[in-house]
Amino acid sequence: GVSFDILHVKNRGGMRIEMGEKVGKAVIRGRVLKSDPFDFPSIYVLDNGVTVLSFTHTFSGQAFDGENVEARGVLEIVNGKRYLIVGSYRDTADEYVVSLDLLEGFDLLEDFLRWKFEMESERLTKSYIS
Repeated sequence: GVSFDILHVKNRGGMRIEMGEKVGKAVIRGRVLKSDPFDFPSIYVLDNGVTVLSFTHTFSGQAFDGENVEARGVLEIVNGKRYLIVGSYRDTADEYVVSLDLLEGFDLLEDFLRWKFEMESERLTKSYIS
């Protein structure tokens, strides 16, 4: 079958998308200062100057203003600003946006860290073998 998303899009008067310099995969942590998590793209502005964007519904609604997050995606620099693109392709297995506060509140932070370690170990093993 064909995967597709139906997303809410605000009328921003014509959103201009510029291509940036792809720096590579990155993991970013920060506190969400401002979010629009159910819009297209999902937007999470962090206190460290990075804006996390997701153009796929998979990562919408993951965090809200004031929450501490960790995200993994592709870091791009556009006009001197840093953007982390999460969901750089539809069925990504190694990109994420998580609320660290939510995980901690449900006593799941250790499980997340274990999953992250296993994912990274598997990725490194695959890159070493090939």
